[in-house]
Amino acid sequence: MKRFSIFLAAFAAVISSAVELNGNKEFISLNWKNTMARPVFTVSFKVRMDKKNMVIPAHVKNRGRILFNLSCQPKTVPGLQSMKLFFQMTAHPTGGYAGIQADGLDYKGKNEKIRYNVYWRAANSQVPTDEFVTVTLVYADGRFDAYLNQQNHAALHKLMTHTVGFAAPEFKMTFGGSGARYNVPCAIKDIAIFDRALTLDDVKHLVNGGNPKDVVGLLAHYPMEKNAVPAVSYPQISAKLHKRKK
Repeated sequence: MKRFSIFLAAFAAVISSAVELNGNKEFISLNWKNTMARPVFTVSFKVRMDKKNMVIPAHVKNRGRILFNLSCQPKTVPGLQSMKLFFQMTAHPTGGYAGIQADGLDYKGKNEKIRYNVYWRAANSQVPTDEFVTVTLVYADGRFDAYLNQQNHAALHKLMTHTVGFAAPEFKMTFGGSGARYNVPCAIKDIAIFDRALTLDDVKHLVNGGNPKDVVGLLAHYPMEKNAVPAVSYPQISAKLHKRKK
């Protein structure tokens, strides 16, 4: 029985393996040189935020942290410019919220912003802490959908769309922060990129632990089991794990 218990513990460790980021200049970067004419894609990943990191000292008024950031290069192309998921923590006993935002540029150079705020409470949170949450961000034809597990939080707000523009030649993404600053203590795994807008059924498949390879349109999948070695990789997509040297 003891040997069987050890086997189960080892098996659980394997299936829950993820990259742990301590929030101190540790993050994951991903570059995608794309050839699409219009920006239609889905980014999905699993993240675990511990409850202890969702509570801040009472003397700190607020604190913002970026969990995911996408930047389109160059910035002069009309259409999608950036997309991000961040935490705005407050000293209020109920905690703070997650903000989901996309910025676009119309043909006259005017900025267009889509922003949704979602409660991410330290207690009784709508988005659970201390367990993995599947984040799925979909962008297609100017529309931005944001799933936390199976709930599309964009559907809870007034629908807004960007001017449909062109796809930038390169997408730069970071997970766990935005680089040297504003990083988040968290664990991340199963980063996947798709060249189509996933449906709710596709999202449910990923939330329930399904293999991204079974979803049509997969370009890249990074399990993030201690490193950035891909399980599936489109030649124009590359990822790197940035960890501080001990």
